[in-house]
Amino acid sequence: MHVQVTYGKQKKKLALRYGAIVLDVIQIMKINPEMVLVKRGGEIIPDTEELGDNDKIEIIQVVSGG
Repeated sequence: MHVQVTYGKQKKKLALRYGAIVLDVIQIMKINPEMVLVKRGGEIIPDTEELGDNDKIEIIQVVSGG
């Protein structure tokens, strides 16, 4: 299956196994999962969410400060 991923200015189309979850994409892209949120269809989804063929997800960097 294929998933379209947007992360900042990067746009990638990843080939994944069926049953892949959000965390699989985060790991493939070598992103720290504690530093991002993932949206699909305008809604935030958990790292454990199963992805579907032709899903479009957006990975958003979380900014923190003090």
